[in-house]
Amino acid sequence: MNLKFREARESDISALVVLLADDELGANREDLSDPLNHRYADAFQCIEKDPNNVSIDIYSVFNSYRFMALFN
Repeated sequence: MNLKFREARESDISALVVLLADDELGANREDLSDPLNHRYADAFQCIEKDPNNVSIDIYSVFNSYRFMALFN
């Protein structure tokens, strides 16, 4: 598997919310409305402003696998 790592961008939020919603807990918790609820962008901006955090988008070039990691 060929994985790519980069800092997450605000443009990744929709795809990342879909990932969060794709499990038993997230299915009932996440809001997949279109347009996306502004709270996700607000939360992402708070994470990005904190110098103790880094959000990494990990994705596969050849497959549709995608992960996000938040390091503190």
